Amino acid sequence: MACHNFSFLEKMDVLEAAMPGAVFLLNSPYSAAEVWDKLPRSTQEEMLRKKIEFYVIDGYKVAREAGMGSRINTIMQTCFFAISGVLPRDEAIKQIKKSIQKTYGKRGEAVVQKNFAAVDHALAHLEKVELPVAASSSFDVTGPSPTKRQPRSRRARPDRRRQGRPDSGERNPAGGAFPTGTAQWEKRNIAQFIPVWTRTCASNAANA
Repeated sequence: MACHNFSFLEKMDVLEAAMPGAVFLLNSPYSAAEVWDKLPRSTQEEMLRKKIEFYVIDGYKVAREAGMGSRINTIMQTCFFAISGVLPRDEAIKQIKKSIQKTYGKRGEAVVQKNFAAVDHALAHLEKVELPVAASSSFDVTGPSPTKRQPRSRRARPDRRRQGRPDSGERNPAGGAFPTGTAQWEKRNIAQFIPVWTRTCASNAANA
């Protein structure tokens, strides 16, 4: 299994479908030495109970260093094949680079080389996390943010928790009608960088 955005762990049970002994790859801004204390307690407990084999990589950092901006697909794919055992590692890397050449070759050699560099850097930054013996986190999955106005549909609530799939169809409103304006509750809030209005910026804007 793989999770490409760390903030998802704070909002939903990412490992719910993981089988015992599964391999889990996480795109994380934290290193292998730091990441355990940044995980929700229920996630830690699930990893220990299912004996998850856990790997992390800061995919966005690797992408930036390779000149690829925030494009992490190649990086995560490389790590996935490297740890999954679907193919021997050397063969997997060879096939990934072959696919890169075929997909991006028409965009120029520079683009191809950036993707090649991302592949090589991905393997260098991939880390395995050794699980401790017990969960230690002091916080847990938060779920959707509480608000004063909540959708009235019973179906909307589990959907907002990303648990709509196992929910019964009986929760659908009679006639299929659904409240309008519920998209406001679906904001993912996964931006890496947030613009901040500083006093200097305000001063410059006033003087412009």
